Amino acid sequence: MAVQRLRSEPRGRRRIRVDHISPVVKYVLFWFNFMFWVGGALLAGLGAWVLIEKEKKLRDVLDFFFDPAIIMCAAGCIIFVLAFFGCIGALRENLCLLQTFHYVLTILLVIQLLLGAAVFIFYYVPGLRQHMQALPDDDLKHAIIKYRDDLDLRDLIDNIQKQFECCGVSNSDEGYKDWVANMYFNCSDTNPSVERCGVPASCCKMKPGEMINVMCGFDTTNKPKRDVEHLIYTRGCLKGFGSWLETHSIIIGAVSLGVIIPQFLGICLARTFVEQVRLQVAQWKH
Repeated sequence: MAVQRLRSEPRGRRRIRVDHISPVVKYVLFWFNFMFWVGGALLAGLGAWVLIEKEKKLRDVLDFFFDPAIIMCAAGCIIFVLAFFGCIGALRENLCLLQTFHYVLTILLVIQLLLGAAVFIFYYVPGLRQHMQALPDDDLKHAIIKYRDDLDLRDLIDNIQKQFECCGVSNSDEGYKDWVANMYFNCSDTNPSVERCGVPASCCKMKPGEMINVMCGFDTTNKPKRDVEHLIYTRGCLKGFGSWLETHSIIIGAVSLGVIIPQFLGICLARTFVEQVRLQVAQWKH
């Protein structure tokens, strides 16, 4: 049989097999995803452990977006699954897994770029922002309403107000008045709370070494800004976040590049390897 095949082929037309798979691309893509695979598993495990320890229950969408442990767990699961596709797809030269990895990573990168563009529009193009009605103030005020009902949400809001030196959520200089939406802080005559017309202590301006006074924000939302700005931060946190962005723009740009560049490299590697596998499969079929 072997002799017959050799005789049946015309002389000078022996088929040359070319290996289109680059070992460098294959194993760089494999180890690239393997590291993220392990990191995603650790992140998801840590988030799940925290959730189990505090017996967290999801009641609405705010519980998801404002709970660091839930965010860690969700992000870890996404990274784990996506890196699994890239890792095994590269190792097994599987077109289905590689294409899934390539498309999903591309979609995630596009979403991140769109979010970055949305932040830029919100803070630097106010005319377009109002035309598009892209004002998240009302949605974020639901977090203020639930401030006393969720310990994790309360800690998050307190940390944000301290970090960005703000009070409330509005993109205005009188964000502290947003706290009247909370049942414990509102100024209605029927409110029996001792915190009536007040704001949380995280809104207070504290000097280094000064003892914390939890009552420093009491009796403030019923007064004009000029009378309370020496006691508390008055600007809303959307405005405070904008000021923080301007102050740390270089660092934010560097961190953003540090996140985007690895994703872009992963997309390029996956795309290159997919083409190599396709060429190799096509050669095997012929």
